[in-house]
Amino acid sequence: MGSLSVVSYYINTIGFANLKIASPTHYEYTQMGFAVTKDWEVFRDIVQKIFDNIPKEKHNEIRNKWISVRYDHGVDKEKAETYLIYGGIALIIILLSFYIWNKTLRKQIKNRKKAESELSKSLDLIQQKNSEKEVLLKEIHHRVKNNLQIVHSLLNMQAREVLNKDTLMILEEGKARIKAMALVHQVLYQSDDLSKVDVNSYVESLMESIVSVNQNSNKDIKVFTDANDVSLELDKVIPLGLMLNELLTNSYKHAFKGRNSGAIHLFIKKENNIHFFEYKDDGIGMDNLNILDYKSLGMRLISRLSNQLNTQAIIKNDNGFTVSFSFK
Repeated sequence: MGSLSVVSYYINTIGFANLKIASPTHYEYTQMGFAVTKDWEVFRDIVQKIFDNIPKEKHNEIRNKWISVRYDHGVDKEKAETYLIYGGIALIIILLSFYIWNKTLRKQIKNRKKAESELSKSLDLIQQKNSEKEVLLKEIHHRVKNNLQIVHSLLNMQAREVLNKDTLMILEEGKARIKAMALVHQVLYQSDDLSKVDVNSYVESLMESIVSVNQNSNKDIKVFTDANDVSLELDKVIPLGLMLNELLTNSYKHAFKGRNSGAIHLFIKKENNIHFFEYKDDGIGMDNLNILDYKSLGMRLISRLSNQLNTQAIIKNDNGFTVSFSFK
C-alpha cells in the first residue's frame, strides 16, 4: 500500500510486471510537493515558476510516462448485492409495465378493429348511396336535356311552317336560348362532378353550336376563348350561358357589317373567390353605352341575367364592343 506515483515507479523500475492496483484506500489524496531548505528560497521560486508554466498536456505526458500501471477495480460484494436487488426490482417493474401495456394495447387494437369494421360498413353504405344519387342526378340532367331538346325540335318544326321573317327570327332566337340551357345539362351529364360545370367545356360546346347556326360563309370570324380551370354551379352557369348566347348572336348579326372578317374574344378567370368575365369583338361598337336604355329582348336579357349573378354588366367601346363584369 502506498502512493500511486511512488509504487508505480518501483513496479516499473524493479520489474514487478505481475502486480496490479487492486483498489483505492479511504485515505484522502495527498498533494505531492518538492521541498528545499530555507536558504534556497530563490531556487524554490525558480522551480515553482517552471512548474507553473508547464502546459497541461505536458503534465499528462509526464504522468503517463512515470505512472503507467493497470488499475483493475475489485468487486464489492455488498454493492454488487445491492445493485442486483435494485436491478431485480427494476426488471420486475419493467416486465409488469410491459404486461399491462401489452394487455391495454391488445384491447385498444380489438376496439379499433371493431370501429374500423363499422366505419368500413358505413363508408360502403355512403358510397352506395352517393353512387345511387349520382346515377339519379345524371338521369335527371339527361332527361332535362332531352326535354329541352324536344322543345327545341318542336320549335324547329313550327319554324318550318312560318313564312314571316320576323317571326322566324324570333323562333330561331328562342331555339338558341333553349339550346344554351340544354348544353348545361349535357355537360353535367357527361361530367364526373355533378355539383359544378366545367366552364371551358361548356363554352366550347355553346360557341360551336352558335357559330354553326350564325356562321356566314362569306365572312371569316375567329372566336378565341380563355376559360381554363374555371368551374361554376348550375345556378351561375345558366345565366352566364344565356348571356353569352345573346352576345355571340348580337356580334354575328350586327358587329361586322360591311366586313369580311372579324374576331371575338371571351375571357373568364377566377382570382380568390371572384370571377371576371369579359366579352369583346372588334366590330363597329355601339352608340349607346347604357344597357338600361335598350328595349330589345337580347339586351334586356343581358341586364337581367347579370342581376341574377348579383352584378351589373358594363358596356364600352374599345376598338369594338366590350361587355365586362365580375361576380362571386
